[in-house]
Amino acid sequence: MSPAAADTATAPTGSSPATTPCLPAGLAGFIGFYGAIGAGLSALVWWLFYRPGPAPFDTVGYVVGRDFVNYWIGAQLFRDGDTAALFDFARYQNEVWSRLGLSLGGGPPLENRILYIWSYPPNLGVLIRPLAWLDYFPALIAWLAVTFAFYLAASLAAADGGKRRLVLLILLIAPSSHAQIYTGQNGFLTAALLIGALVLADRHDRPGLAGILLGLLTFKPQLGLFVAVIMLAERRWITIAAAVASGLALAGLSLALDGLGPWDGYLGVTMPHLRKIMVEFSGFQTSMMLSVFASLRVIGLSYDAALAVQVVISLAVLASGAVATRWVRTPADRLLLVALGSFLVTPYAFNYDLPLLTTALAVAITTRSLPQRAELHVLGMLFVLPALIYFLQIALTDLGIVPVALAYAMLVGRLRSDSMAVSAAGAPDRPSMVVATRPGRWPSRRRPAPAPGET
Repeated sequence: MSPAAADTATAPTGSSPATTPCLPAGLAGFIGFYGAIGAGLSALVWWLFYRPGPAPFDTVGYVVGRDFVNYWIGAQLFRDGDTAALFDFARYQNEVWSRLGLSLGGGPPLENRILYIWSYPPNLGVLIRPLAWLDYFPALIAWLAVTFAFYLAASLAAADGGKRRLVLLILLIAPSSHAQIYTGQNGFLTAALLIGALVLADRHDRPGLAGILLGLLTFKPQLGLFVAVIMLAERRWITIAAAVASGLALAGLSLALDGLGPWDGYLGVTMPHLRKIMVEFSGFQTSMMLSVFASLRVIGLSYDAALAVQVVISLAVLASGAVATRWVRTPADRLLLVALGSFLVTPYAFNYDLPLLTTALAVAITTRSLPQRAELHVLGMLFVLPALIYFLQIALTDLGIVPVALAYAMLVGRLRSDSMAVSAAGAPDRPSMVVATRPGRWPSRRRPAPAPGET
């Protein structure tokens, strides 16, 4: 069935999860159509770039698990107190191969070996230390299993009760989930922290716990910029205070365990090296980047020009997000707003960060009817984007950020339109941060409860 048929998938107004069909025909067609495209692209990406080669390497020459090598080696170096090796590239390579049990003469020829670098703030060392207790492949399996479990728990908590099985299906077949398995990256963990924070704030009125999760996200601060502005615009002072305290506590624990050395190395060695990578914009990792900056670099803009455009767009998105959050009326729309905005404001994001966006679109399409075909197709593009982006980059036409921008513009426009319609009808607004202190009840501390029968 073509996704165009999704135009007919409109749930009855005011119906409850018990009476609304679990899988309308149009939605089934949408999921089947884009699910098949995503599965095909994911399989092709795996075959071209990630399929196993001579053990323990993949076909490109990385150790299977890719970036997880850095987490495992980093965990051991933090445990052993040898953090100086994280910032000495030659020593770090020796640690990688020796700790993996490979002699420098084994595996691929020395001149063809992939170089690994440590690119994370030292506070991540606090979180990954337990990985050092296990050998490499058991640690990789545990890392993927535990972070995926956290991700599923947060994502299913964000979904309506009657639609959780459908959301689970979408997450299992999603290319963003497959990308995590291929790369061994932290996208499940970062998504779990951000989604969990929004669920705690929006659905359970636990602003302190929400802030603690956001504070833990400071090991990847670029993904927290947009939500920080949303929290400020909403005056969520308890959440903000808890996030600051949690982030400082994580940094303080890092200092207590490892001293100032790792922070000095990160600021003095790692950050300049990452900037060099962005300036040169070469290597396989650039094919996985998703941002306004990355798209402009691929089509030929210089580093300075692309960064200037990124800054302008980031400021515009932050400003529009601060306004649009006042029009949000459901947790699903809040999650989608934060997910889309987060990828538009940072120059440094990758396809393995997209589980956050996959959950947001899964919750969106299963929570409300989407009568416009254009909106469904844009969300479908976002669903397959984690696999499609490789081929966009190869073709030197990386427009992967375009569907993100379109979806953001459509969402902000719909939120504004809905808000104006509610105001014109004279109905009271719901709270801008949707919180249910008890099942089925709205808090009265900020705005009046919705009128009887309002959905």
